[in-house]
Amino acid sequence: MKKIAIKIAVVLFTVAIILFVGCNKKKELATSVSISDEYLPQDVKQSCTVSESEFNSWFKTGKASENGLVTPANSVTFPHNNNCDFYKWSEQMFLWITSPASGTYSGKGTVLESSVFYNVSPPDAKGKRTMTQHNPNEILSAVGNINQKWA
Repeated sequence: MKKIAIKIAVVLFTVAIILFVGCNKKKELATSVSISDEYLPQDVKQSCTVSESEFNSWFKTGKASENGLVTPANSVTFPHNNNCDFYKWSEQMFLWITSPASGTYSGKGTVLESSVFYNVSPPDAKGKRTMTQHNPNEILSAVGNINQKWA
């Protein structure tokens, strides 16, 4: 029994050393090279921006916060004068469906996984599909049920 405990301790110690050394190297890399310098272009034209006040208005509380609930964009009255309007609408909708479903939507996970969304069934024998309200306690299935016919 003592030999097993010693082997486990050695393995855990080795894993801890590897993680410690690996984390230090990543920290050194992060401090020596700016992430924005390496991945983002420096000459970006600011053509479609969201102001801080507009961004805050997307959140239910009126203030942006990590894991805060975002309200859905109004898909009926949103102005579609240019592509920027659409980009802003889509950004708000993405933030909404990935918001936590707790509270307003009475669920776990994200709004996309709440009962606000519906599942579409595979076609039945007559080729008809049905929509059923998603049960928040079930895994969201995103499997394609479309049969393609090639010409």
